[in-house]
Amino acid sequence: MPDLRAQDVLWKSNQQLAALERKLVRGIPPQRRPLVFICLCPRSGSTVLSQVLVRTGCFNYISNTLARFWHAPYIGGIIEKELGIKADYAAVSLKSDFGLTERPAAPHEFGYFWERWFPNTLATAASPVQLRRIDRRLLKAEVNALMSLSPLPLFFKSGLACMNIRYLSELFPRARFVLIKRRHPYIAQSIYKCRVKRFGRPDEWWSIKPRNYRRLMKMDCYGQIAGQIIETYREMEEDLQGLPARKVLRLDYEDFCRDPQAHVKKICKLIDTPPRRGWQTYVPKRLTINNRRTLPAAEFQRLKDALEQYTDGAV
Repeated sequence: MPDLRAQDVLWKSNQQLAALERKLVRGIPPQRRPLVFICLCPRSGSTVLSQVLVRTGCFNYISNTLARFWHAPYIGGIIEKELGIKADYAAVSLKSDFGLTERPAAPHEFGYFWERWFPNTLATAASPVQLRRIDRRLLKAEVNALMSLSPLPLFFKSGLACMNIRYLSELFPRARFVLIKRRHPYIAQSIYKCRVKRFGRPDEWWSIKPRNYRRLMKMDCYGQIAGQIIETYREMEEDLQGLPARKVLRLDYEDFCRDPQAHVKKICKLIDTPPRRGWQTYVPKRLTINNRRTLPAAEFQRLKDALEQYTDGAV
């Protein structure tokens, strides 16, 4: 259970720090370090990808510590740096609980920060009206300030961000995008299980909302999950296809697990930055592919059927 008193203090602290943060970040010179966005469907393997990138020691990133400063990430980053939190990067676990990681140095999605810019209301992709309301200068200044904290390339792993690829690619022309895919039945199974764990039932929506979210909500849980997966990837691909090929890397979760070191090299090549010496020390040569049925056979089959029906346009 979350500590409600701690949550209250964090909210109030962020509100108090926001004005100071705005003053600080606007005085930081432009940074030219590489910037990477990991694009994802929920439960597609993006967490273990981010954990592996952290363990290389080759990347700056949003940690569980820094994520507590969603209205003042630069201030949080300064505090984190002074405490030496990320010196513990090699000890970051490759395990997680439905995307939630442990230890102060482990990677975080930074959801509260991205909700400031892309309010997750009827769809995770912001509407044209919402995009016009974004303080573009402040968002650029916040990200620029985070980049200034380390000489390493910065990566974000965020469902909110990756559903707004076109906007981010225009705001950050040097950004690169890594899309991770996974076999759909196992994504569906994991989303189903996460719904049950979070809400006690599988028909409560969780995570990314595609643009047709309201139509999906009229379906049963199997159709909802199938539509969520297929439409999320469809929306991301629409944006990615509008970008130059040199800015995009697509990888499969299964291939990544078979050879994580090779895929780290691909990401480094994407950003034209060679990995640091000795980066392989804390990166395994192979990871377990967690693609096995853990639901009862009947439930798993209903998810597979829903995916086939949605793909065929029968729903």
